[in-house]
Amino acid sequence: MSNAGNDYPLSEVPPHARKGLASLAMVLLGFTFFTATMFAGGKLGVAFGFTDLLWVIALGNLLLGLYAAALGHIACRSGLNSVLMGRFAFGERGSKLCDLILGFTQIGWYAWGTATAAVVLGRYFGLEQGAVLALMAVFGLGFCATAYIGYRGLEILSWIAVPAMALLLILSMSVTTAKAGGLAGLLAIQPSASLDLSTAITLVFGTFVSGATQATNWTRFARSTRVAVLASLIGFFIGNGLMVLIGAYGAIVYQQPDVVEVLMLQGFATAALAMLLLNIWSTQDNTIYNFAVAGCNLVRTSRRKTVTIQRLANTAEARLNSGRLATPNDESAKDAIKALREAGASNDLVSRLNNDLNQRLLAAARDAAAKGDQAGMQAALTAARENGVSAAAVNAAQREITAAAA
Repeated sequence: MSNAGNDYPLSEVPPHARKGLASLAMVLLGFTFFTATMFAGGKLGVAFGFTDLLWVIALGNLLLGLYAAALGHIACRSGLNSVLMGRFAFGERGSKLCDLILGFTQIGWYAWGTATAAVVLGRYFGLEQGAVLALMAVFGLGFCATAYIGYRGLEILSWIAVPAMALLLILSMSVTTAKAGGLAGLLAIQPSASLDLSTAITLVFGTFVSGATQATNWTRFARSTRVAVLASLIGFFIGNGLMVLIGAYGAIVYQQPDVVEVLMLQGFATAALAMLLLNIWSTQDNTIYNFAVAGCNLVRTSRRKTVTIQRLANTAEARLNSGRLATPNDESAKDAIKALREAGASNDLVSRLNNDLNQRLLAAARDAAAKGDQAGMQAALTAARENGVSAAAVNAAQREITAAAA
């Protein structure tokens, strides 16, 4: 598999693959538009007057933006991602520690974002815990889709998600400002908590410093250092700053920093759900992309897609072992194998897992018959037939079942 199909995980990005400012800024805005950042804003909103709050947010995010821009400048000139630059800074062995740290911080955020999306949707629709867990599994796989495509997949989603989220944020802030009594009302609100300036700036800077460190995975695609620096400032100074401000806004007026919850309180339930999915998906795909890039360096493979495919293969194995063979929909072993096939996994891997599934389906039919569960037996045989088991093999299984029952 060529590097070109894998976003150059172990080599520099060549000139023909470089991107312009609009493309790179949109990807970084999709990354920094993240719900968790708003909770930091919530802590600031109740600790400062509105004017001081704006200064704290601006200063903290300017420092974050400059940090990301400095790294972006280096990434653009070298064409290398975060972990490859780590090999030059820390050596062959030391860089592996960086891979583990950076990779697992992204997995932590990925788990948090996936769970948040499922829990909020579950609460809104009144779903049972089992259904919420199923949603987590679906989202866990679904958010990988654009990451698997690579930079182009991240860019396409960002061009859809970022403008849509921006409109929703403008809508929410307009309603919030009106509820507070306009700018005069916001200026009149007194802090209900206290926080010293250094802690506040550290809190803002720390909201996404891990993401800024790994933003080089995208700024390496910049067409020039100017593009890398400007895109980094747009993503982390403006984008992250807006998220902190939105969180502060919600905390001041609604005592709720999460804009999804605020939109629901404002009566925009559909907009809130759209915001939730767009906000988390546009960050999650970047997060798993970072993890895949770190994994490529850790195991020294140029196949970024292989890391994503291995994740799908592990899911298929787990579902086979847990007995989720052909049901329920979207979280069965059959669905995971289908996802593997669509992801371009090798025929040998897909064939091995599919044969294992078929054998387990036939075994499930025999077990159901032994328990007197005719419906379960027929369901398993039907699933096996639909999954490609030959008529001869299904008939042979039925003869075995009939003979055992005689």
